[in-house]
Amino acid sequence: MELHDALSRIQDIRTQITRTHRFRGYGPAATLSTAIAAIVAGCWQSTHLSGAGVVAVVNLWAAIASAAVVVAGIEMLRRCRHSSLQRELALQAAEQFLPCLLLGGLLTIVLCRDDSTSMFLLPGLWQILFAMGIFASRRLLPPAIVLIGAFYAAFGLFNLYQSQNADAFAAWRMAVPFGLGQAATAAVLHFSRERNHGC
Repeated sequence: MELHDALSRIQDIRTQITRTHRFRGYGPAATLSTAIAAIVAGCWQSTHLSGAGVVAVVNLWAAIASAAVVVAGIEMLRRCRHSSLQRELALQAAEQFLPCLLLGGLLTIVLCRDDSTSMFLLPGLWQILFAMGIFASRRLLPPAIVLIGAFYAAFGLFNLYQSQNADAFAAWRMAVPFGLGQAATAAVLHFSRERNHGC
């Protein structure tokens, strides 16, 4: 019984340590690269897809999102491989953020099953779901990340409000929030690491 109590206390201590430590798996450089990718995709859309249908635009941004997830995953694996605590935090971060990403993917499939007006809701919904992912993992990240989540949520609500307009899929509606939001996230991660002499 004493051994069981001791093991339980050790697990409680480890859980508390995990909750109070910051996750270092998101690298500023990798995050900044996703901001650049969003801006480049916006420029590509405005110059090469201006006359294309909505499906082509959705495919472009789905490809950018998929690439960003791969880049973030590789960076997490690289940064966490030498620390068991950071590996635990990486699993927590994935558990908290992945449901929002999966829901975004499923919503995209459902709304794109036919060429209906509901597809124009996607930019706003993507941004709101991304904001929810940020809010869900806020305890693992620097406190300023909440402001970035609020920015994504506000932009997403604005896009939903404007979703009936003809330019609901205008390039800036995706490039601006994800370009600025990811660049701001990279800055927050960088300055937080500098302040805490991060790993």
